[in-house]
Amino acid sequence: MQSHKERRAQPRRKDRVALVFSYSQQQCSVNTMDVSTTGALIRTPVAFPSGTLLVLEAPSLCQEDGNVRILAKVVRASQHRGDPGSVYSGLGLMWIRAFSGRGVDHLRTFLADVLGFSEADTMLIGSTSTGDAVYDFNGPPEPPPGPLRRTTQAERLEEYRERREEFASHLEGHFRLNAPVVYSVSNMHYRGSLIAVGTKRLAVLVRGALPFQGAKVSVRYPLDLTPTAPRIIMHAQTEAVLEPFMQEGGMFLARIDDVDEMGNRGLYRAHLKNLRNNSTKTW
Repeated sequence: MQSHKERRAQPRRKDRVALVFSYSQQQCSVNTMDVSTTGALIRTPVAFPSGTLLVLEAPSLCQEDGNVRILAKVVRASQHRGDPGSVYSGLGLMWIRAFSGRGVDHLRTFLADVLGFSEADTMLIGSTSTGDAVYDFNGPPEPPPGPLRRTTQAERLEEYRERREEFASHLEGHFRLNAPVVYSVSNMHYRGSLIAVGTKRLAVLVRGALPFQGAKVSVRYPLDLTPTAPRIIMHAQTEAVLEPFMQEGGMFLARIDDVDEMGNRGLYRAHLKNLRNNSTKTW
């Protein structure tokens, strides 16, 4: 794997590449300030802490289903002053993985035309048995193209499933839910689905920004879906993160440090008891 200095040594181009990512149930359109085969610098109206994982898309390639998506990690963040009275964030991103549901050729075109990959580099793209294409920017060297290519990607998919099963093993005994929540990291708010909850831990499925391991998160949880439902805020620290893979969303597991019951003492414990009495399924 390349060192940080080696990654920065990759030639950067001042191309303005249009990208889109989601946060807080909103679409945010951004342009790169410079881009290379290992990462990019983007200008955004919102800030994300270093370590945050983002899934970005290129609008020019999103005309059909199976568009290219890039999983990227925020490696540095800074604030700048723009027009009088305006402040924007500059995010340094490191590419991690690229996906395309339209096959190897589609992903190869994206890597070459948008990120500036050489033809030799794009030969390292892998594909699954379903034809989905995957490229790991920091992965080990791939075998030459051929029948083994599909086997390699099938093994990679199997490894992801094993990691997902390992992640799920930490949820054993927790109540299985699918409740909409808002989670906050460094004063940024995102929407996700609470998929597991218990006395000591919780887990959230996310489609947008994924907090890094060890991050402090606050999860605002409505106890039912009615407009007048009481809400609690669970303050927690992430213990494990499962990166998104292909069309699967990311997940994070967090240890609950404190529960703000919004003045309703005993509300959370009563809620867990109610879930138990209603025979809610567990992991």
